[in-house]
Amino acid sequence: MLEFILTKTFEERSAKFLYSQCWLNGGGSRARDLCKILKAQGDCREIFLPSYYKDGSPLSEADYQDTASINNIIRNDAVGAKAIDYAYLDVLTIDTVAQATKANWGVVIGVTGDDNGTWHSKFPTPPIKGEWGHWLFVIGAKLINGKKYIKVLNSWGEKIGENGKQWISEDYFNTICKGYNAVWEAWTMVLNKTDEKRNLLITILMIISKLFNKK
Repeated sequence: MLEFILTKTFEERSAKFLYSQCWLNGGGSRARDLCKILKAQGDCREIFLPSYYKDGSPLSEADYQDTASINNIIRNDAVGAKAIDYAYLDVLTIDTVAQATKANWGVVIGVTGDDNGTWHSKFPTPPIKGEWGHWLFVIGAKLINGKKYIKVLNSWGEKIGENGKQWISEDYFNTICKGYNAVWEAWTMVLNKTDEKRNLLITILMIISKLFNKK
């Protein structure tokens, strides 16, 4: 079940609805494609199109890709969760991410990481090898000992960091790994700022950060 940090109420939306329509060969998806679906179609409720088996485990890749069960009832339900628009942060710094997080209730960032042992801690260190990519959901920003950090919610469970929350440093943003920025992409959805829309945005961004680890 998805965790939400701004409210205790939520209505979970279907990751399968999104992923089944834009998956890539080899697995994963592109954030822009997910955002396009959210703007054009919305996203149906999880109860209409489950993303998990009855035992709580995630669907297999083949079942995630299958679109046969997306009928008119599901599509009509998805319309109620349309985004007004989406935005790509073309200037990607810790400051622009913090500003976009405050303005739009959250940002999803793509990061490169290493299996260096720090990704179970509150403060992951910047990569050197660039062993994998992952999406993180940004929920805040703070100065810690005079240095800039953004607060993220990881999708790896509550045992990571502090109840699933971690801090990404400005040094991480400034790191170049294999010729690319260690923080390589950022997206945010644009929605009406009511409680209902806020809950939806959190759901949408968590779906993106939880399931799709390829750019």
